[in-house]
Amino acid sequence: MAEERAGIYLLKKVEAAFYALPEARQMRLAAFLEARRAELESSGGGNKENLSCEWEPAFAVYWDIQLKPKYRDANPKPKASPSSAKLGSAYRIVVLEIRRLP
Repeated sequence: MAEERAGIYLLKKVEAAFYALPEARQMRLAAFLEARRAELESSGGGNKENLSCEWEPAFAVYWDIQLKPKYRDANPKPKASPSSAKLGSAYRIVVLEIRRLP
């Protein structure tokens, strides 16, 4: 069974903005988001809103951290995960916007 990991989800408009970036910037942003995923997995997760960071000079990314849809129900605590799952694997990073700063 594959190990479950925290997810990274780009909204449709953000996905278009990501692919409009030059390939080198795409790679740097992807590496930045992978580092955030690793932090999320090691910290155990938790819903967070309105997070942002300048991931390279003159470019910012905005995101929330939410439970993955399959874990959402009337009781917001994550369901028991397999022992191979990482702490924050029930969560995902939802990228809301990629913006060039003035």
